[in-house]
Amino acid sequence: MRRSENRLNLDTAKIDAKNAEAYRLRSFDPDRAQKICNDTLSNSKQLGYRRGEADALRTLGTLVSQQDRKAGFDYAERAVTIYREIGDEYGECSALMTLSLYYHHKGLFHRAHMVLTEAHEKATRSGNLYVSGIALFNLGVNAEEREDLLKALEYFEHAKVAAERGANDTIFWASTIAVASTSFELGGNESDLEALRTALVSLMEAGSYNNAIDACLAIAKISFANGQTLPALLSLRKGMRIAVDNQRPYMIWALQHFRGKLQFQRGRPLSAKRAYKAALRTARVSGNRVQESKTMEQLAEVYRNLGNAEKAFDMLHEQIALKREIFSEDSERRLREMQSIHQVQLVEAESRLLKSKNVELAAINDRLEMALREREQLQQELERMATIDELTGVLNRRRILAIGTDFVARFHAQGRPGVVLVVDIDNFKSINDNYGHPVGDEVLRRFTQSCQRVLRPTDFLGRLGGEEFCILLDRTDMEIAHRVAERVLASIRTTRVDDLMTDRIVTASIGMSEVKKHHDTIATVLHDADLGLYEAKRTGRDRMCIGKPEKPKAA
Repeated sequence: MRRSENRLNLDTAKIDAKNAEAYRLRSFDPDRAQKICNDTLSNSKQLGYRRGEADALRTLGTLVSQQDRKAGFDYAERAVTIYREIGDEYGECSALMTLSLYYHHKGLFHRAHMVLTEAHEKATRSGNLYVSGIALFNLGVNAEEREDLLKALEYFEHAKVAAERGANDTIFWASTIAVASTSFELGGNESDLEALRTALVSLMEAGSYNNAIDACLAIAKISFANGQTLPALLSLRKGMRIAVDNQRPYMIWALQHFRGKLQFQRGRPLSAKRAYKAALRTARVSGNRVQESKTMEQLAEVYRNLGNAEKAFDMLHEQIALKREIFSEDSERRLREMQSIHQVQLVEAESRLLKSKNVELAAINDRLEMALREREQLQQELERMATIDELTGVLNRRRILAIGTDFVARFHAQGRPGVVLVVDIDNFKSINDNYGHPVGDEVLRRFTQSCQRVLRPTDFLGRLGGEEFCILLDRTDMEIAHRVAERVLASIRTTRVDDLMTDRIVTASIGMSEVKKHHDTIATVLHDADLGLYEAKRTGRDRMCIGKPEKPKAA
């Protein structure tokens, strides 16, 4: 009996050693690592050695997820189940990382955040400093995707400390890059490019190609922001070589996407269009819908800049449909989880009801109702996204034009008066050129707030595109509309931007048109209002002009 136990212990020790070897080889020799894992998985099942089985599944999940996210997810999920059965939080937190990558790839950032938080808590509790640093780093990436840069910077700084304590050089250098890049995005001081280049060399030597590409991207961004276009392009090219050689589609997209942004800011929209179209193809091939959505938004802006409004509108319409699909999937998943929990708890409650205790069942039903309300809220959010401009919070082009169509129809059916205003920020392009697009975006947000402060509850404000907006004044004649326009202009002049731009104020020009009998569509009203806008621009800006339709020429 003692000899059998010794033999079993020897066999499990061999499996542990082989699994540890596979985990070390996963980045340097993935084919050999996968072969070892398949062998140890088979041997562990034969021996009934659950920890060996879980360790093999965990490493297989990491290896396979590079090519097949769903297969990697399935391996990791099986590993997590076994780790929980045997109470091994040290191994479980590592497998949870692969689950989070799947949710991140699918755009389910809320779910990814929950899994990463759980992984970090279990890693800290079990003393797994190695995974603790990785979890904190990925929480920073998750915060970036949710556009919370301050939180991302906090996570990256904590990850750097944890990586140093856990002797994880890869995450230490990756966090160094992320801290520098995020600080720069937040408007911090010029980052140390030499430190980033040192990090790049260390990451290449470690075979951490994703993080090495991140370093190339950070160097390109900072170089370009400092007016060094050629070094930025060279760094992008270097990153692309690494990404292509090592088959990293996610990173290929990031490089293509930034190249598009770089070319657009250089005033080369055709080159930007080519880069963004390449990024869109990459996102679609890899199935990354988040990347696909972001690229569509940028392509729409390029098309608008090139004067192709129809193509820009189609691209934005397609993007909204994709975002709706992502939100619907997240909603369905979360509802299924709540319903599954409800079913388990319902069985437990039934046994207690035999003893006349129904308090738990009532609580469970309350939780299900909360889940249903959450789904309704998500549906409302989807509807809001389809009608609201994401940057400014006002009505988007599609919605304001739909309201305008009803506007014109009511005039012809009921004779109800109405006036259309087209508002355009003066010299907005120079703001983007001189101060950058983040400042331009903030100016747009403050501009809309200034307009909304003086508009009436019955007025509609929407964004037509770029820096051009539309205001619909219902049941309003030209005399009242004139006073509303003057209030809007005055409010815009007081828009506070001294913290963004110390040498200028924001003004706008307005074109006006009253709805009349010859206006058969909202487009014809907007055309006449545009004529007024052109006149306001031509005569000095910061003013309002009434659009006078062109008289038809005699035959």
